[in-house]
Amino acid sequence: MHTNPFNAVCARWQAEMQLMLDASPLLYLAEFSTDGTLLSANASINKWLVATARESLLNPTFEQLLTMQSLPPQPVFKGYLTIGHPIESFTSLYALVFRQEDRLLIVGGVDAGRLMEENASMSLLNSEISNLQRQLIKEKVTLEATHQQLHQVNANLKEANATKDKFLSIMAHDLKSPFAALMGLTEILMENGEQYTREEMHTYIELINGTAVKTYRLLEDLLLWSRSQIGRMPFQPIKLKLDQLCREVVDALAETAASKRISLEVNALNVYEAYVDEAMTKTVFRNLLSNAIKFSWPDSTVSVFIEPGPDDSSLTVGVADKGVGMSAEAIANLWKLSEQQSTRGTNNEEGTGLGLMICKEFVEKQGGRIRVESTKGMGSTFYVTLPRS
Repeated sequence: MHTNPFNAVCARWQAEMQLMLDASPLLYLAEFSTDGTLLSANASINKWLVATARESLLNPTFEQLLTMQSLPPQPVFKGYLTIGHPIESFTSLYALVFRQEDRLLIVGGVDAGRLMEENASMSLLNSEISNLQRQLIKEKVTLEATHQQLHQVNANLKEANATKDKFLSIMAHDLKSPFAALMGLTEILMENGEQYTREEMHTYIELINGTAVKTYRLLEDLLLWSRSQIGRMPFQPIKLKLDQLCREVVDALAETAASKRISLEVNALNVYEAYVDEAMTKTVFRNLLSNAIKFSWPDSTVSVFIEPGPDDSSLTVGVADKGVGMSAEAIANLWKLSEQQSTRGTNNEEGTGLGLMICKEFVEKQGGRIRVESTKGMGSTFYVTLPRS
């Protein structure tokens, strides 16, 4: 006669088996009478049960289980059983339901196969969620970058509109006014020329010539600036001696400086060569030197100095005066044509600020940088850094 080994195991481990049945979180065990009374239940299933079986068994219901039949010891039901409260909380577990006369035994547990499938599905879902999150983050970054670009474009458009308005203002006022003066002076000469002495005629001619020269220079600046804005300014860099170029500009402006008793000096201990466009570079230093003369007091000195740049591949040219200087606010708006305020020189010279804008355009086009240091009442120094040859 053969003994069932499982019976031997149960007999040998009775206390341990009892503990497992009572406390295992993976095993659900409950016994009901056929009238719906709960006879016993372990801890795992007990937390899902309410007062009677009829309230605890949701799908299939208690009544449905009573109608199911099978040949002992086969279960009357095998599958997923939903238990708990229909509204507050419920769960589904894989269960076998057995019946003996007036009793029902429910044995439930974890379906490892289904759990693995659900885990696989959850892993796939988590992967898809992670991919979606990464995509959302990427799109958010792209959206933020686009927003920043739009903000920058909008700021550039505002600056362009303001610059256009300033340009039109220069055209309407600064360019129109000299022509009005020219027409007025020539009309006076035409109507009363015969009445004036030779000296008086010479005075009027000097006024006309001075106005014509100033107007021509303003028109030249406007044309240079407009050509640079639309990219039609030719750029032809060559190897140039900066000290020689600066001396040529100083010589060209010597008469203007002398009229205000201002001394011009060039300090360059060595011969410095740079790889620059000659016309652009002359325009830059002519404008900077003209401004220095304009805002310097009579009997002062304007210095031009050349020195090695911040690195071996560059040179720095400085134009220093001891004139009226600038406030921090004026420096902040110096390179914005739309914010430029017309400032008269120490001899009441007029200006538009367009010359500095041209300097900035031409320096940066050559791969250089321009900056200024200034103290109101003490003077200014402009530094231009250009590439070496």
